[in-house]
Amino acid sequence: MPGKGSDVQRDYIDPAVKGTEAILYAALEFPQIKKVVVVSSALALAPVTALLSKQVSVKDNTGEIFPVDTSMDFPEGFTGLAMKYSASKILAHEATRTFLKNKKPHYTVITFHPTFVLGDSLVQKTAHDIGGMNALFWNSIESEKPKIANVWVHVRDVAHAHAKALETNIENGTEFLLSRPAVSWEYVVSFIKAKYPALDCKLEPPFERSWTVDTTVADQILGLKWRSEEDMIEDVINQQLALGAKASI
Repeated sequence: MPGKGSDVQRDYIDPAVKGTEAILYAALEFPQIKKVVVVSSALALAPVTALLSKQVSVKDNTGEIFPVDTSMDFPEGFTGLAMKYSASKILAHEATRTFLKNKKPHYTVITFHPTFVLGDSLVQKTAHDIGGMNALFWNSIESEKPKIANVWVHVRDVAHAHAKALETNIENGTEFLLSRPAVSWEYVVSFIKAKYPALDCKLEPPFERSWTVDTTVADQILGLKWRSEEDMIEDVINQQLALGAKASI
């Protein structure tokens, strides 16, 4: 996650790249392994500057290589940390591609590229413990502008994708962008204010940044049916409100 250090090489790139390579190489020693699923990110399929861009389009299996200059001057604050995180995802995915090309493993490798993962958490115990994308979504509600892009995927859909991948015959090296279609922040605001009038939603249009995604490969090969934006909004907010109410008893 962004924010777990400031050194782009030591804190972001090395753990992502070396961790990915370690698993892929270790799997070579076990002939009984038939398939490896690498969970990457949609950020691996977009330029490192995507989080700064107003319009971003993400598609899988294009073969496009996104250059990363690790010596660049990253912005201060969370945006810079998020860009370092993006750089690590791009380079780790490139390491996976290189491994497949050079080593030609006996097992099938596929990669998952979820967008911003939201939904009810099985590990969160208190309202204070909210983390990951759920925390950024909650912070978005409390801010004038969103902290995440307008492309989301339910955590349960990501889990379902894993199950489908295990039972489906898939070509080696296939990339799966995991996401429901892009949502409208204007609609999100209206839905929250109508569904949760007591919740102080501070989001205010205009919302200039917009992402689009093409999930045709996941739709057709894995047959996934994406949960709605309403499901994700409700699962995050309802859990947070329930945990908050529990703490006040």
